[in-house]
Amino acid sequence: MIGASHPNFVLFFQESALEQPALYVVQGALFVLGSAAILWGSRRSLLAPRSHGFYRFFAWEILLILFLINVEGWFDHPLAYYQLISWALLIVSIGLVGEGVRLLREIGQQSAARRDPALLGLEKTAHLVTVGLYH
Repeated sequence: MIGASHPNFVLFFQESALEQPALYVVQGALFVLGSAAILWGSRRSLLAPRSHGFYRFFAWEILLILFLINVEGWFDHPLAYYQLISWALLIVSIGLVGEGVRLLREIGQQSAARRDPALLGLEKTAHLVTVGLYH
C-alpha cells in the first residue's frame, strides 16, 4: 500500500489492481449497473440542462462513486469509536431521508397537473412543504 496510516484512520491507494482483482471487478460492475439505473432515472432531466434534475444526476453519480470507494473499509474495525459514530450518523441520515419523503407525500401531495418531464414523480407536488425538515 502507498499512503499514510494512523491507528484510527487509513488513507490508502492500491499499488496494483492485482492485489484485489475480484474487488475491483465487483466495484466496476456495481458502478456500471448503478450508473445505468441513475441514467435511466435521470433520462428526461439530462435533456433539460437548465433543470435541477440535470445536476441531480451528477450528485447521484458522485454519491455512488463515494459509496463504492468507501464500502470496503466499513467493516475493517466495526467496533472502533469512529465507526460507531459513522454508523449512527448514517442511520440518522437514512431517517432524515425517510422523513423528507413522508412530508413530500403527505403535505406536498403529488399532482398530476405538473407536466414538467424533468421532474421525478415525488417532485411534482401540489403544495409547497414548509414544515418539519423543510421549515
